[in-house]
Amino acid sequence: MNKLFLACIVSCSILFSSCYAQIVTIKNVDKKAGNYFNEARIALMEGQTDKSIEYLKMAVEVSPNFIDANSTLGQFYYSYKQDYTNAETYLSKAIELDPNYDLNNIITLAQIKLIQQKYDESIALCDKVIDSKDAAATERLKKECTKIKNNCAFSREAMQHPVPFTPINMGNGVNSIQDEYFAALTADNQYVYFTRSNKGTNGEDIWYSTQNNKVWSTAQPVSSNINSPDNNEGAHTISPNGKYLIYTGCNLPDGLGSCDLYIAKRIGDEWEAPRNLGPSINTRGWESQPSISGDGKDLYFLRRAGNHTDIYVSHLDEKTGFSPAVSVGPTINTDGLEERPFIHPDNQSLYFSSDGHPGMGSLDMYVSKRNPDGTWSEPKNLGYPINTAERESGLFVSSDGKTAYFSSTRKGGVGGEDIYYFELPKEARPDEVTYVKGIVSDAISKVNLQANIQLFDLETGLKVTSMSSDAKNGSFLVTLPIGKDYMVNVSKDGYLFYSANFSLKEYTAKEPFQLNIGLNKLQEGISIVLKNIFFETAKATLKNESKTELNKLVELMTKNTSIKIEISGHTDNVGADAENLKLSEARALAVKNYLIESGISTERLTSKGYGETMPIADNNTEEGRANNRRTEFKVTSL
Repeated sequence: MNKLFLACIVSCSILFSSCYAQIVTIKNVDKKAGNYFNEARIALMEGQTDKSIEYLKMAVEVSPNFIDANSTLGQFYYSYKQDYTNAETYLSKAIELDPNYDLNNIITLAQIKLIQQKYDESIALCDKVIDSKDAAATERLKKECTKIKNNCAFSREAMQHPVPFTPINMGNGVNSIQDEYFAALTADNQYVYFTRSNKGTNGEDIWYSTQNNKVWSTAQPVSSNINSPDNNEGAHTISPNGKYLIYTGCNLPDGLGSCDLYIAKRIGDEWEAPRNLGPSINTRGWESQPSISGDGKDLYFLRRAGNHTDIYVSHLDEKTGFSPAVSVGPTINTDGLEERPFIHPDNQSLYFSSDGHPGMGSLDMYVSKRNPDGTWSEPKNLGYPINTAERESGLFVSSDGKTAYFSSTRKGGVGGEDIYYFELPKEARPDEVTYVKGIVSDAISKVNLQANIQLFDLETGLKVTSMSSDAKNGSFLVTLPIGKDYMVNVSKDGYLFYSANFSLKEYTAKEPFQLNIGLNKLQEGISIVLKNIFFETAKATLKNESKTELNKLVELMTKNTSIKIEISGHTDNVGADAENLKLSEARALAVKNYLIESGISTERLTSKGYGETMPIADNNTEEGRANNRRTEFKVTSL
């Protein structure tokens, strides 16, 4: 039986007071009205809410003072129909008949007054509950009323200081007469994936649209490997590079609970068969609404706990997979509803919806920033009119942090719930990031390659993320925070690894950072520059940040046990020739010794210094001299 209906019936038997002689209850109502009430109960048990409401209305017409029917009708209109006019009419009647019949009626009416911006009336109703000495005025109800009063105060203040907000419909390519929601875009804003509710057919499916000259194409179903004819698939996230889709699947054969999270990988234009993310993420209950961090290491999602939903996070270990999920903590999670978590690619800004934090009256959208110690800051309400007394949810923020997407049933849409976008106020924006994109190919034949790509923070040596270039077109895309220096390493069996470093410290993020990479096949006589080997100035002492690159060379030689190499040191032309030669020899030897200490046989290694005799750039410029100061290795034997 529906809990709301049960609550109303229980209330009528417990709280009915004989001092209200005009009241009619289920115990003394005439037979006709009682039959309508019972038919309403049966209809609700069968999931026919509209039919249940019609029976309740007939019961009230027969017996206007039937408090059970008035109370239940008011709650149904509020909860199921969001029809606040009718909800207010029937709840007011029930309260008039007996204010102590069910204090939830007063709380719901106070919430309606909040939605109608009648703050004084809302507060007055809540004070009746807070000040009540009746045993039914539990601490839970008083707490709920305190929250409504706080929301009244917040709403008054917020409406006096509105934030800029001009939502724009995404258009007919994305939106239809059906409901569309949960927009998720790739980092380059070329693809949008969203959930469409197929009313009257097979529930929810995932669709996508592509952008060309700022126009979105007619949306298509994502894949028959993902969408099924009989089940719900949706409430999803797309990785910034568009390669991984994580979504919610309900009542599927391999599900662990009612709704589980699944992951699918895109190869070229095709999506592989999805797989269940397993017991570290999914339980026997309900998990939904995932969001993956830009580096692919953190998965945020919703988990239902009793009558509320909380945000959880799981961390990815490359060897063991996703760790057991844990709550993001009480700073964000409340005893109310949290919905649609979205972790921005900056990995510092968490957007979500909640009705448990001070807001405009229902689900509002918030942002919380990660503190230096890893905890989350107090959530900040995005403000009015982004948030209103209605439900606001489903926020997604573009990689550049300037544009936000959400769904709404506002007037003037294409039909039903539509997806809109708007310029996010500056104070609510994430840290600035950009996306790096490129192609991996054979340096000679130019054939595109699938290869492993790793990115490191050059200062700390810590790996930021790893990925594979596309098997068909060799492309890759990754989001990175601006303001740092990075090292990139690309490897593939049968090829020499590629290494480079680049700086985003002064990057403006107006355009993607291009990083096209050519790999050389592993063959005798081939050589490459080790671009991430660093020494102390005028010394042969290896800096700590060189270890990442050196370990890649160790890995190459460990995998290819027959390779022999020469390590060569080179300088610019500043200083005496003899000193430059000596320094280049010492630096080449330092690299050789590191490899030996890492387990590479000395018989496979030679080192030589060439001083300034083999420049690869103009020594008359600082950039040229920097390029000439280098360490190389050459394959001398396979």
